[in-house]
Amino acid sequence: MKKRILLVDDEVSMVKVMQLVLIKAGYEVVGCFRPEEAIYRLDNEKFDLMITDLKLNHRLDGLDLIREARVRDNRLPIIMVTAYATIKIAVRAMKEGAYDFITKPFRMEDLLERAENAINNSEYDVTDEVEIGESKSYFNGIIGESKEMKSVYSLIKKVAQTNATVLIEGESGTGKELVARAIHGISERNEK
Repeated sequence: MKKRILLVDDEVSMVKVMQLVLIKAGYEVVGCFRPEEAIYRLDNEKFDLMITDLKLNHRLDGLDLIREARVRDNRLPIIMVTAYATIKIAVRAMKEGAYDFITKPFRMEDLLERAENAINNSEYDVTDEVEIGESKSYFNGIIGESKEMKSVYSLIKKVAQTNATVLIEGESGTGKELVARAIHGISERNEK
């Protein structure tokens, strides 16, 4: 069964080009030119990946769309595309829940590679989670079973599979060191 991608950009030509490339690579692609249309699609259809531009020239921008997508499907990987790349924007996109960030202009091969990585890495199985007592779950030394903690576990698994530098922020006592150890413990570099 073909993986489904929701593609959102207000530039019609950009949507058409990316759509052709992704379809040729074997994906089923739904193109949207307005964020409101994308939200409607997210409410009524299932997707394996969303690719959205940051600047959408509408009431909602790409960051708003990421927030709306997270409400509807917390596991949906999202790639943010923008011509206005700054570190601040990239960090903000990742905090909102973007899986990856790509800067225009980009090579279509890079987009395909990132799309494949996002889809493959989102299909995780929380195998490190076991029951402790009646109601606590455990993940690599971290205890918690809430939706928010499961989201943290998911994020740990995603970043552990990459070679990206990871910045872990939080107040004192929130478990930053546990998260760092969990990332390292399940990464390919855990022996180093």
